[in-house]
Amino acid sequence: MMSNTLIFRQIRKNWVEVIILIVFVYFITGSVLGITREIDAFTRSTRIFQKAGLENDLFYSYRMSASISAMPSEISEIQMIPGVSNVGTISYSTLEVTEGGIWFRLILSDSPELNKVRYPLSDGKYPSPDEPNHVLLPPHYQQYFDVGDTIEMFFYNYENLFTDEYPTVRVTVSGFFQHDKTMSFNVTTPDMDVGHLFEVLPYTGWAYGLVDTTGKTLQGDYHQYLIITPESDEDLLQLKKDISDVVQSKDFVHIGRDMVSQYWKNHDDQLRSLFISGLSLFLLAFSFLLAGTYLSVILSRKELAVYHLSGLPWKSCVNLIMIPKLIAFLFGYSSGVFRYVLQSGFIFRDTLSRYLNRSDIFISFGLLIFLLVAGTFPFYLSALRQSPLDVYRKD
Repeated sequence: MMSNTLIFRQIRKNWVEVIILIVFVYFITGSVLGITREIDAFTRSTRIFQKAGLENDLFYSYRMSASISAMPSEISEIQMIPGVSNVGTISYSTLEVTEGGIWFRLILSDSPELNKVRYPLSDGKYPSPDEPNHVLLPPHYQQYFDVGDTIEMFFYNYENLFTDEYPTVRVTVSGFFQHDKTMSFNVTTPDMDVGHLFEVLPYTGWAYGLVDTTGKTLQGDYHQYLIITPESDEDLLQLKKDISDVVQSKDFVHIGRDMVSQYWKNHDDQLRSLFISGLSLFLLAFSFLLAGTYLSVILSRKELAVYHLSGLPWKSCVNLIMIPKLIAFLFGYSSGVFRYVLQSGFIFRDTLSRYLNRSDIFISFGLLIFLLVAGTFPFYLSALRQSPLDVYRKD
Protein backbone atom coordinates (compact mmCIF):
# COMPACT_ATOMS: atom_id res chain seq x y z
CA MET A 1 0.00 0.00 0.00
CA MET A 2 1.23 3.51 -0.81
CA SER A 3 1.95 5.61 2.32
CA ASN A 4 1.26 9.31 2.83
CA THR A 5 5.00 9.77 3.42
CA LEU A 6 5.78 8.81 -0.16
CA ILE A 7 3.11 11.18 -1.48
CA PHE A 8 4.41 14.14 0.53
CA ARG A 9 7.96 13.22 -0.43
CA GLN A 10 6.94 13.34 -4.09
CA ILE A 11 5.29 16.74 -3.54
CA ARG A 12 8.41 18.12 -1.79
CA LYS A 13 10.68 16.77 -4.49
CA ASN A 14 8.56 18.23 -7.32
CA TRP A 15 7.41 21.39 -5.51
CA VAL A 16 8.15 23.63 -8.49
CA GLU A 17 5.93 21.50 -10.75
CA VAL A 18 3.18 21.44 -8.10
CA ILE A 19 3.24 25.22 -7.65
CA ILE A 20 3.19 25.81 -11.41
CA LEU A 21 0.15 23.53 -11.75
CA ILE A 22 -1.65 25.28 -8.84
CA VAL A 23 -1.05 28.69 -10.40
CA PHE A 24 -2.09 27.44 -13.84
CA VAL A 25 -5.36 25.90 -12.57
CA TYR A 26 -5.95 29.03 -10.46
CA PHE A 27 -5.96 31.31 -13.51
CA ILE A 28 -7.70 28.80 -15.80
CA THR A 29 -10.53 28.49 -13.25
CA GLY A 30 -11.11 32.25 -13.31
CA SER A 31 -11.17 32.23 -17.10
CA VAL A 32 -13.58 29.29 -17.29
CA LEU A 33 -15.91 30.88 -14.71
CA GLY A 34 -15.76 34.15 -16.61
CA ILE A 35 -16.82 32.42 -19.82
CA THR A 36 -19.62 30.42 -18.13
CA ARG A 37 -20.95 33.56 -16.42
CA GLU A 38 -20.80 35.47 -19.70
CA ILE A 39 -22.72 32.69 -21.44
CA ASP A 40 -25.26 32.69 -18.60
CA ALA A 41 -25.72 36.46 -18.83
CA PHE A 42 -25.84 36.30 -22.63
CA THR A 43 -28.57 33.64 -22.71
CA ARG A 44 -30.50 34.69 -19.58
CA SER A 45 -32.96 36.99 -21.34
CA THR A 46 -33.91 34.41 -23.98
CA ARG A 47 -34.24 31.64 -21.38
CA ILE A 48 -36.54 33.75 -19.20
CA PHE A 49 -38.53 34.86 -22.24
CA GLN A 50 -39.00 31.37 -23.66
CA LYS A 51 -39.69 29.67 -20.33
CA ALA A 52 -42.62 32.03 -19.76
CA GLY A 53 -44.04 31.07 -23.18
CA LEU A 54 -43.70 34.61 -24.52
CA GLU A 55 -42.20 33.41 -27.81
CA ASN A 56 -45.73 32.36 -28.83
CA ASP A 57 -47.19 35.83 -28.14
CA LEU A 58 -47.15 39.04 -30.13
CA PHE A 59 -45.89 42.41 -28.92
CA TYR A 60 -47.14 45.78 -30.05
CA SER A 61 -45.65 49.14 -29.11
CA TYR A 62 -48.35 51.75 -29.59
CA ARG A 63 -48.23 55.53 -29.66
CA MET A 64 -48.87 57.06 -26.26
CA SER A 65 -51.99 59.18 -25.95
CA ALA A 66 -52.16 62.47 -24.06
CA SER A 67 -53.19 60.66 -20.87
CA ILE A 68 -51.02 57.79 -19.73
CA SER A 69 -53.71 56.84 -17.22
CA ALA A 70 -56.27 56.07 -19.93
CA MET A 71 -56.75 52.60 -21.40
CA PRO A 72 -54.85 52.36 -24.72
CA SER A 73 -57.34 53.13 -27.49
CA GLU A 74 -56.22 50.35 -29.84
CA ILE A 75 -56.99 47.51 -27.41
CA SER A 76 -60.65 47.22 -28.42
CA GLU A 77 -59.74 46.96 -32.13
CA ILE A 78 -57.14 44.27 -31.50
CA GLN A 79 -59.50 42.30 -29.26
CA MET A 80 -62.06 42.07 -32.07
CA ILE A 81 -59.58 40.35 -34.42
CA PRO A 82 -60.35 36.61 -34.84
CA GLY A 83 -57.66 34.47 -33.19
CA VAL A 84 -56.82 36.93 -30.39
CA SER A 85 -57.33 35.39 -26.95
CA ASN A 86 -56.15 38.22 -24.72
CA VAL A 87 -54.57 41.67 -24.92
CA GLY A 88 -52.48 42.40 -21.86
CA THR A 89 -51.33 45.83 -20.72
CA ILE A 90 -48.28 46.96 -18.77
CA SER A 91 -48.34 49.74 -16.18
CA TYR A 92 -45.87 51.43 -13.85
CA SER A 93 -46.42 52.87 -10.40
CA THR A 94 -44.21 54.46 -7.76
CA LEU A 95 -44.37 53.60 -4.05
CA GLU A 96 -42.71 55.53 -1.23
CA VAL A 97 -42.47 54.52 2.42
CA THR A 98 -44.86 56.71 4.41
CA GLU A 99 -42.02 57.75 6.70
CA GLY A 100 -40.13 58.92 3.59
CA GLY A 101 -36.70 58.28 2.18
CA ILE A 102 -37.14 54.89 0.47
CA TRP A 103 -39.04 54.44 -2.76
CA PHE A 104 -39.24 52.03 -5.69
CA ARG A 105 -41.19 51.57 -8.89
CA LEU A 106 -43.33 48.54 -9.70
CA ILE A 107 -44.26 46.96 -13.01
CA LEU A 108 -47.75 45.47 -13.11
CA SER A 109 -49.41 43.58 -15.95
CA ASP A 110 -52.70 41.87 -16.66
CA SER A 111 -51.06 39.57 -19.25
CA PRO A 112 -51.21 35.90 -18.10
CA GLU A 113 -48.01 35.09 -20.01
CA LEU A 114 -46.07 38.04 -18.67
CA ASN A 115 -47.09 37.04 -15.15
CA LYS A 116 -45.44 33.65 -15.79
CA VAL A 117 -42.02 35.32 -16.08
CA ARG A 118 -39.62 33.96 -13.46
CA TYR A 119 -36.40 35.82 -12.77
CA PRO A 120 -33.85 34.02 -10.60
CA LEU A 121 -34.29 35.00 -6.94
CA SER A 122 -31.49 35.37 -4.42
CA ASP A 123 -33.97 35.11 -1.53
CA GLY A 124 -37.67 34.48 -1.04
CA LYS A 125 -40.18 33.03 -3.48
CA TYR A 126 -42.69 34.05 -6.11
CA PRO A 127 -46.17 34.87 -4.78
CA SER A 128 -49.29 33.58 -6.42
CA PRO A 129 -50.62 35.79 -9.25
CA ASP A 130 -53.84 35.97 -7.22
CA GLU A 131 -52.03 37.66 -4.32
CA PRO A 132 -51.93 41.48 -4.64
CA ASN A 133 -49.57 43.65 -2.61
CA HIS A 134 -46.76 41.07 -2.69
CA VAL A 135 -43.68 42.62 -4.27
CA LEU A 136 -40.43 41.31 -5.73
CA LEU A 137 -37.58 43.81 -5.48
CA PRO A 138 -34.11 44.32 -7.02
CA PRO A 139 -31.08 43.24 -4.93
CA HIS A 140 -30.39 46.87 -3.99
CA TYR A 141 -33.26 46.77 -1.46
CA GLN A 142 -31.89 43.88 0.59
CA GLN A 143 -30.04 46.46 2.67
CA TYR A 144 -33.38 47.96 3.72
CA PHE A 145 -35.88 45.09 3.85
CA ASP A 146 -36.10 41.37 4.61
CA VAL A 147 -38.36 38.76 3.06
CA GLY A 148 -41.71 38.86 4.86
CA ASP A 149 -41.52 42.55 5.83
CA THR A 150 -44.81 44.44 5.52
CA ILE A 151 -44.37 48.10 4.63
CA GLU A 152 -46.90 50.94 4.54
CA MET A 153 -46.32 53.10 1.47
CA PHE A 154 -47.83 55.94 -0.53
CA PHE A 155 -48.95 55.16 -4.09
CA TYR A 156 -48.14 57.60 -6.90
CA ASN A 157 -49.30 57.74 -10.48
CA TYR A 158 -49.76 60.52 -13.00
CA GLU A 159 -53.25 61.44 -11.75
CA ASN A 160 -52.31 62.03 -8.10
CA LEU A 161 -48.71 63.18 -8.58
CA PHE A 162 -49.61 66.87 -8.14
CA THR A 163 -52.18 66.46 -5.38
CA ASP A 164 -51.79 66.38 -1.63
CA GLU A 165 -53.67 63.11 -1.11
CA TYR A 166 -52.13 59.77 -1.98
CA PRO A 167 -53.59 56.28 -1.58
CA THR A 168 -51.89 54.19 1.11
CA VAL A 169 -50.97 50.57 0.41
CA ARG A 170 -49.39 47.89 2.61
CA VAL A 171 -47.03 45.68 0.63
CA THR A 172 -45.24 42.50 1.69
CA VAL A 173 -41.76 41.70 0.40
CA SER A 174 -41.90 38.23 -1.17
CA GLY A 175 -38.35 38.05 -2.52
CA PHE A 176 -35.38 39.70 -4.18
CA PHE A 177 -34.06 39.28 -7.71
CA GLN A 178 -30.56 37.88 -8.16
CA HIS A 179 -29.87 40.50 -10.81
CA ASP A 180 -31.29 43.93 -11.48
CA LYS A 181 -31.56 43.40 -15.23
CA THR A 182 -35.25 42.76 -15.89
CA MET A 183 -37.85 43.54 -18.53
CA SER A 184 -38.20 47.28 -18.91
CA PHE A 185 -40.27 47.70 -22.12
CA ASN A 186 -38.50 51.03 -22.67
CA VAL A 187 -37.11 50.36 -26.16
CA THR A 188 -39.03 49.92 -29.36
CA THR A 189 -37.64 49.51 -32.87
CA PRO A 190 -38.73 47.81 -36.12
CA ASP A 191 -35.68 45.54 -35.77
CA MET A 192 -36.80 44.33 -32.33
CA ASP A 193 -35.13 41.48 -30.44
CA VAL A 194 -35.53 40.03 -26.95
CA GLY A 195 -32.49 41.90 -25.64
CA HIS A 196 -34.24 45.23 -26.23
CA LEU A 197 -36.86 44.27 -23.65
CA PHE A 198 -34.29 43.89 -20.86
CA GLU A 199 -32.54 46.69 -19.03
CA VAL A 200 -30.71 47.23 -15.74
CA LEU A 201 -33.40 48.57 -13.40
CA PRO A 202 -31.93 48.92 -9.88
CA TYR A 203 -35.07 50.64 -8.53
CA THR A 204 -37.85 48.70 -10.29
CA GLY A 205 -39.62 45.62 -8.95
CA TRP A 206 -42.64 43.55 -9.91
CA ALA A 207 -46.08 42.91 -8.41
CA TYR A 208 -49.22 41.07 -9.52
CA GLY A 209 -51.52 43.85 -8.37
CA LEU A 210 -52.00 46.56 -5.74
CA VAL A 211 -54.97 47.22 -3.45
CA ASP A 212 -55.02 50.21 -1.11
CA THR A 213 -56.01 50.14 2.56
CA THR A 214 -59.67 50.90 1.64
CA GLY A 215 -59.86 47.85 -0.65
CA LYS A 216 -59.68 49.80 -3.92
CA THR A 217 -57.65 48.29 -6.78
CA LEU A 218 -54.91 50.71 -7.84
CA GLN A 219 -54.01 51.34 -11.47
CA GLY A 220 -50.57 52.57 -12.51
CA ASP A 221 -49.66 54.56 -15.59
CA TYR A 222 -50.01 52.57 -18.79
CA HIS A 223 -46.83 51.81 -20.66
CA GLN A 224 -46.49 51.67 -24.45
CA TYR A 225 -46.48 47.89 -24.86
CA LEU A 226 -49.32 45.42 -25.41
CA ILE A 227 -48.81 41.65 -25.07
CA ILE A 228 -51.21 39.85 -27.40
CA THR A 229 -51.96 36.20 -26.64
CA PRO A 230 -53.28 34.22 -29.62
CA GLU A 231 -55.73 31.36 -29.59
CA SER A 232 -54.09 27.94 -29.58
CA ASP A 233 -52.79 26.71 -32.96
CA GLU A 234 -53.32 30.17 -34.47
CA ASP A 235 -51.16 31.16 -37.46
CA LEU A 236 -48.93 33.84 -35.92
CA LEU A 237 -47.82 35.31 -39.25
CA GLN A 238 -51.42 35.79 -40.39
CA LEU A 239 -52.39 37.18 -36.98
CA LYS A 240 -49.50 39.66 -37.15
CA LYS A 241 -50.74 40.82 -40.56
CA ASP A 242 -54.30 41.21 -39.26
CA ILE A 243 -53.12 43.24 -36.26
CA SER A 244 -50.88 45.42 -38.44
CA ASP A 245 -53.93 46.29 -40.55
CA VAL A 246 -55.80 47.89 -37.62
CA VAL A 247 -53.05 49.61 -35.61
CA GLN A 248 -51.27 52.91 -36.22
CA SER A 249 -47.63 51.77 -35.81
CA LYS A 250 -47.58 48.87 -38.27
CA ASP A 251 -43.81 48.32 -38.04
CA PHE A 252 -43.98 47.76 -34.29
CA VAL A 253 -45.93 44.51 -34.23
CA HIS A 254 -43.56 41.64 -33.40
CA ILE A 255 -43.86 37.88 -32.90
CA GLY A 256 -42.02 36.57 -29.84
CA ARG A 257 -40.19 33.78 -31.66
CA ASP A 258 -38.99 36.25 -34.30
CA MET A 259 -37.60 38.43 -31.52
CA VAL A 260 -35.63 35.43 -30.22
CA SER A 261 -34.24 34.67 -33.69
CA GLN A 262 -33.34 38.32 -34.18
CA TYR A 263 -31.50 38.31 -30.85
CA TRP A 264 -29.17 35.50 -31.97
CA LYS A 265 -28.69 37.16 -35.34
CA ASN A 266 -27.82 40.53 -33.78
CA HIS A 267 -25.31 38.91 -31.43
CA ASP A 268 -23.64 36.57 -33.89
CA ASP A 269 -20.22 38.22 -33.39
CA GLN A 270 -20.43 37.82 -29.63
CA LEU A 271 -21.31 34.14 -30.00
CA ARG A 272 -18.35 33.61 -32.31
CA SER A 273 -16.04 35.41 -29.88
CA LEU A 274 -17.20 33.25 -26.96
CA PHE A 275 -16.64 30.07 -28.99
CA ILE A 276 -13.13 31.09 -30.02
CA SER A 277 -12.22 32.08 -26.45
CA GLY A 278 -13.47 28.77 -25.06
CA LEU A 279 -11.71 26.70 -27.73
CA SER A 280 -8.42 28.57 -27.25
CA LEU A 281 -8.60 28.09 -23.49
CA PHE A 282 -9.30 24.38 -23.90
CA LEU A 283 -6.37 23.84 -26.27
CA LEU A 284 -3.99 25.79 -24.01
CA ALA A 285 -4.98 23.84 -20.90
CA PHE A 286 -4.93 20.50 -22.70
CA SER A 287 -1.46 21.13 -24.15
CA PHE A 288 -0.08 22.21 -20.79
CA LEU A 289 -1.40 19.14 -18.93
CA LEU A 290 -0.32 16.77 -21.70
CA ALA A 291 3.23 18.09 -21.78
CA GLY A 292 3.49 18.26 -17.97
CA THR A 293 2.33 14.68 -17.48
CA TYR A 294 4.65 13.40 -20.20
CA LEU A 295 7.66 15.03 -18.53
CA SER A 296 6.62 13.69 -15.12
CA VAL A 297 6.43 10.13 -16.42
CA ILE A 298 9.74 10.34 -18.28
CA LEU A 299 11.71 11.99 -15.47
CA SER A 300 10.35 9.69 -12.75
CA ARG A 301 10.74 6.31 -14.48
CA LYS A 302 13.88 5.23 -12.66
CA GLU A 303 12.64 6.34 -9.24
CA LEU A 304 9.32 4.57 -9.68
CA ALA A 305 11.03 1.37 -10.85
CA VAL A 306 13.16 1.44 -7.67
CA TYR A 307 9.99 1.78 -5.56
CA HIS A 308 8.52 -1.18 -7.41
CA LEU A 309 11.58 -3.37 -6.89
CA SER A 310 11.35 -2.45 -3.20
CA GLY A 311 7.90 -4.07 -3.01
CA LEU A 312 5.47 -1.27 -3.97
CA PRO A 313 2.84 -2.33 -6.55
CA TRP A 314 3.46 -0.74 -9.93
CA LYS A 315 -0.01 0.89 -9.98
CA SER A 316 0.79 2.62 -6.67
CA CYS A 317 4.09 3.77 -8.14
CA VAL A 318 2.32 5.42 -11.06
CA ASN A 319 -0.23 6.97 -8.65
CA LEU A 320 2.67 8.76 -6.98
CA ILE A 321 2.83 10.93 -10.10
CA MET A 322 -0.93 11.45 -10.39
CA ILE A 323 -1.95 12.18 -6.78
CA PRO A 324 0.19 15.34 -6.40
CA LYS A 325 -1.37 16.62 -9.63
CA LEU A 326 -4.85 15.97 -8.26
CA ILE A 327 -4.03 17.76 -4.98
CA ALA A 328 -2.60 20.72 -6.91
CA PHE A 329 -5.67 20.76 -9.16
CA LEU A 330 -8.15 20.85 -6.23
CA PHE A 331 -6.19 23.55 -4.40
CA GLY A 332 -5.84 25.66 -7.55
CA TYR A 333 -9.52 25.26 -8.44
CA SER A 334 -10.86 26.21 -4.98
CA SER A 335 -8.49 29.21 -4.85
CA GLY A 336 -9.60 30.28 -8.34
CA VAL A 337 -13.30 30.12 -7.39
CA PHE A 338 -12.65 32.15 -4.22
CA ARG A 339 -10.69 34.77 -6.17
CA TYR A 340 -13.37 35.05 -8.85
CA VAL A 341 -16.14 35.58 -6.30
CA LEU A 342 -14.17 38.26 -4.43
CA GLN A 343 -13.33 40.05 -7.68
CA SER A 344 -17.04 40.08 -8.57
CA GLY A 345 -17.69 42.34 -5.57
CA PHE A 346 -18.84 39.70 -3.10
CA ILE A 347 -18.92 40.67 0.57
CA PHE A 348 -19.75 38.17 3.27
CA ARG A 349 -23.17 39.70 3.96
CA ASP A 350 -24.18 39.04 0.35
CA THR A 351 -25.88 35.97 -1.04
CA LEU A 352 -23.32 33.89 -2.95
CA SER A 353 -25.85 32.93 -5.64
CA ARG A 354 -25.90 36.55 -6.81
CA TYR A 355 -22.34 36.10 -8.08
CA LEU A 356 -22.09 32.37 -8.74
CA ASN A 357 -24.74 29.79 -9.58
CA ARG A 358 -24.51 26.17 -8.57
CA SER A 359 -24.49 25.29 -12.26
CA ASP A 360 -21.36 27.45 -12.72
CA ILE A 361 -19.53 25.31 -10.14
CA PHE A 362 -20.66 22.04 -11.72
CA ILE A 363 -19.89 23.14 -15.29
CA SER A 364 -16.48 24.68 -14.56
CA PHE A 365 -15.42 21.80 -12.30
CA GLY A 366 -16.61 19.26 -14.87
CA LEU A 367 -14.73 20.99 -17.69
CA LEU A 368 -11.50 21.17 -15.70
CA ILE A 369 -11.80 17.53 -14.58
CA PHE A 370 -12.27 16.60 -18.23
CA LEU A 371 -9.11 18.52 -19.12
CA LEU A 372 -7.21 16.88 -16.27
CA VAL A 373 -8.29 13.40 -17.35
CA ALA A 374 -7.69 14.10 -21.05
CA GLY A 375 -4.23 15.48 -20.32
CA THR A 376 -3.07 12.78 -17.90
CA PHE A 377 -5.02 9.60 -18.49
CA PRO A 378 -3.28 8.51 -21.72
CA PHE A 379 0.11 8.53 -20.00
CA TYR A 380 -1.38 6.95 -16.88
CA LEU A 381 -2.66 3.99 -18.91
CA SER A 382 0.56 3.81 -20.90
CA ALA A 383 2.64 3.68 -17.73
CA LEU A 384 0.45 0.95 -16.21
CA ARG A 385 0.89 -1.24 -19.31
CA GLN A 386 4.68 -0.98 -19.27
CA SER A 387 6.83 -3.66 -17.70
CA PRO A 388 8.45 -1.99 -14.68
CA LEU A 389 11.51 -4.27 -15.03
CA ASP A 390 11.92 -3.17 -18.65
CA VAL A 391 11.73 0.46 -17.54
CA TYR A 392 14.39 -0.20 -14.89
CA ARG A 393 16.70 -2.01 -17.37
CA LYS A 394 16.49 0.85 -19.86
CA ASP A 395 17.82 3.26 -17.26
